[in-house]
Amino acid sequence: MHTSVGFLAFASFLSSVSWDAVLPEIPWQTSYQEARSHGQKVKKPLAVIVGAGKSGYQQLIQEGSLSSDIRKILANEFIPVYLDTEKAENIRLIADLGITLGKGIVLSDREGKTQAFFHEGTISEKDITRQLARFADPSLVVNTTTTLSSSRVSYYPSSGTEIRSSTPYSRVTSTRNC
Repeated sequence: MHTSVGFLAFASFLSSVSWDAVLPEIPWQTSYQEARSHGQKVKKPLAVIVGAGKSGYQQLIQEGSLSSDIRKILANEFIPVYLDTEKAENIRLIADLGITLGKGIVLSDREGKTQAFFHEGTISEKDITRQLARFADPSLVVNTTTTLSSSRVSYYPSSGTEIRSSTPYSRVTSTRNC
């Protein structure tokens, strides 16, 4: 009987705990220039997330929120920057970073000079975790910008008898300044 009373008390306690409080806190920076300067000093890459509103960084993840693993990597391995599209002072920087859809992520190299990874729109938890882990590696040298975009080329001939073709998913790389 005492065990079941104790269990009920513990279960009641757990239901009152906010799980957001248990997740690792992310030290969001809102000044890109200060974050970039700090990142260069401590040799950490920037993780710039673009969204709308107070918790707009959650909009990036297709599953709806940043997992504990994502939070840990952002807090420990990156200088996390959140740019709110609802703030006028961020609009030009967001455009300069290449984000036009109102949400996305840019990871820099450790020197803060080159975009290591670029993604516009939402991204799966699996994909963002993989990219964060990859670009958190201090031995990685970044020469190009990686993206998860897929390219597709379709040909629609006027005669209708020729073959239509498209290219499958491929990693796209380019070089962009951060």
